[in-house]
Amino acid sequence: MKHREVSLTDEAIQDIDKAVNFYDQIEPGLGDYFFDSITTDVEALEFFGGLHQQRFGYYACPATRFPFIIYYSAREQHVDVVAILDTREKPVSTIQQLNRESG
Repeated sequence: MKHREVSLTDEAIQDIDKAVNFYDQIEPGLGDYFFDSITTDVEALEFFGGLHQQRFGYYACPATRFPFIIYYSAREQHVDVVAILDTREKPVSTIQQLNRESG
């Protein structure tokens, strides 16, 4: 297994913050659980980055405990997380949000 450095764009960090706030409104503490879970999924990309199927021009890693997908690009020594998006969104919305990174 290769060990890669993982980084998140500002937009991906905003996606996490938005989801944490959403889940905390449902139940206090659920946002923290989301944060811990998604952080574990992102950290796993150090070893598994580049092994997922591609969607909309990015690798797409499904989150393990929540209905989210981690979109990222992978290079030899680096994984760049560009978005962490809710799978319940319309595909058009997902494409628009992914295009914010390339635009």
